[in-house]
Amino acid sequence: MTPQRPTTLKLFAQHCPAAVQHYEDGTPQDRRIFAAGTAAHEILFAVAEKRSRDDVITALTSAGRDGIDGEPPLPIDAVLEGADLADAWIEKVGVLGSRAARYEIGLAADRDWNPVRYDADDAYFRARLDVLDVLEEEDEDGYTFTGLLVDDYKTSWRAGEDWLTSVQAKAQAVLAALSWKRIGLDAPPDFIRRQVTNLRTQQTYSADLILDVEGTATLRIWRDELALAIDAANRLPRVASPGVGCVGCPYVLSCAPAREFIAAVNPFGTGDPADLPAAYAASKATTDALEVMVREVVGDGAVDTGAGVVGYQSQPRRQLREGAAERLWDLFGGDDYRGKTVSGYVRGMLKAMAPGVTSAEKVLKVLMPERSQAKERRALLETLIETKTESRFGIWKT
Repeated sequence: MTPQRPTTLKLFAQHCPAAVQHYEDGTPQDRRIFAAGTAAHEILFAVAEKRSRDDVITALTSAGRDGIDGEPPLPIDAVLEGADLADAWIEKVGVLGSRAARYEIGLAADRDWNPVRYDADDAYFRARLDVLDVLEEEDEDGYTFTGLLVDDYKTSWRAGEDWLTSVQAKAQAVLAALSWKRIGLDAPPDFIRRQVTNLRTQQTYSADLILDVEGTATLRIWRDELALAIDAANRLPRVASPGVGCVGCPYVLSCAPAREFIAAVNPFGTGDPADLPAAYAASKATTDALEVMVREVVGDGAVDTGAGVVGYQSQPRRQLREGAAERLWDLFGGDDYRGKTVSGYVRGMLKAMAPGVTSAEKVLKVLMPERSQAKERRALLETLIETKTESRFGIWKT
């Protein structure tokens, strides 16, 4: 059985088992949409290894790329776009990782979760990490902790904190924890930092897993969940599940069940995915028109359709308390912030901006960045938050 990878598990989770089969069968797909991302990755890799950036651009546009997920020559405009993203990130951070950092490093494990070579015959799961680096951090008592940084470069505008809880992030953390010797550590790391770098927004998002008793148990849970996903993806025959999972699937043009499904649900009566935007627009217009009438029918209540409830339901919503924004400003130092006198207009501006719970969490992480402050940070956040019940219109599962 072919070893599974984050790529195949993503196909399995976001689309269906048939997508994994298409991948393993080498079904053609148009990879030009990935060209900018591919170029950015390859150039960052080259710069980190002190190779020529321009040689990479020439190779990608004239010969393409070999290896796993290899591809033919890529469009020059997309490659240059990726080069610009890579250049901008290098200009911002200066140095890509520490001296110990490894780039595009292939890690793998066997069925018993022992580390093996990436190309080993008994590899059960494998992944190629954009960056695997060593971190040395000191706490307030002067103790030094060694960690592993798993960084993933993304060129999608949507890449953000959600990635940190994805199967891909957990899988990379599991393999990194198993493979600490590969990067030269003398003992297992004290923590694993999962990080995603959005090259378009130039933002990084990270989360630490402290490998104490609780963290080690969490890592084991992730490993077990990963094994379930791998075994499910390996189960034969791989049956197509046409539906919303077809959207964005790279094999939709080659999948007969998908085309039959699209033809059946598309009001234009075709199996061409290119007609879906027009079908979506027509369906959205119909839905908007129906909503006006449904609101009249349900009034202030809701109607049980048998498959779900349509109408209004009470839902809890967490929000900042009155004055929370001004209190956050005071925590920063208020009008004497960094020795400067600041006008009271700042308080009015903060109130008008109406920051939410997520903004408060980010502010407190800046004010209290240490891991040892996590409990205090959560307690302080709770004093700034209140939960209110509001009525929302929608479709609710029974």
